Amino acid sequence: MDSSPYGIKCAKLKSDETIQFTEEKSK
Repeated sequence: MDSSPYGIKCAKLKSDETIQFTEEKSK
C-alpha cells in the first residue's frame, strides 16, 4: 500500500474535525 495524497487528505480532514469538535466542547 502506498501513501497516496488521498490518505493524507483523509487524515488531515479527520484531525480538522477533531480540532473543531474540541473547540465546540470548550466553548
